Amino acid sequence: MAVVALAACEYEPADERYPERVGKVLWNITKADLGRVNDILDFVARYNYMLSIEDAELRDAYIARNFSDAEIRVVGNRHQLLYHTNYGTTYSVLIEMEAEAWRVTRSGGQGYALTITPATNGHYDVIFDELYIAESSGRGSLNAYVEYGDGGAPELSYTGELVMVDAEEGEDTPLIITTNIETAIHYTRAMGMTEGRMRITAHDELYGTTDEALVTIMKYERTVVIESMGTVVRYGY
Repeated sequence: MAVVALAACEYEPADERYPERVGKVLWNITKADLGRVNDILDFVARYNYMLSIEDAELRDAYIARNFSDAEIRVVGNRHQLLYHTNYGTTYSVLIEMEAEAWRVTRSGGQGYALTITPATNGHYDVIFDELYIAESSGRGSLNAYVEYGDGGAPELSYTGELVMVDAEEGEDTPLIITTNIETAIHYTRAMGMTEGRMRITAHDELYGTTDEALVTIMKYERTVVIESMGTVVRYGY
């Protein structure tokens, strides 16, 4: 919820709020959260594809394109990717591979912990036990599907629920954003989010308000249609 500080200012008493503004703020918050989720799923999908490459030369070339900034350490079923930042610090992503599922954890301030379990026909159950984005923390449950395009580029789609909590105004007065993805979001790194439909609910304990927006990403239009408080607006993104 990278823009949650803005959102806190927008959640005013109900008689002072504007429907267009509420809907757009909710979309901006969720767009930032989903952007983080997309990055994580894309990262894991690329690592999965890399492991499937049998030819050593082709595998090394794929690593150079996708993980050149990581030091990869493999011990048994534990794969650690270690990153060095420009600030002289490090963080790591640990992938623990079991027969039934992968456990993926990232250290540091933007950390996360998720479990990925294969379902059927390229589908995966993805459970975020922990997800930290800027000032927010949350969890999620997704049903994801992955295909691979040219050069092993993942093509992702998923439905499910994401719940993010920002307690910047106090532990007793958090802003809770729940995103229910009703029609699958489609994502590639090259194109971003190209379609999907979600219902976003914001409960603001500080002001005692609950708002909702229905957001549809128009297929390949780089446009969203937002229905909120009886209004319908379109935005480019």
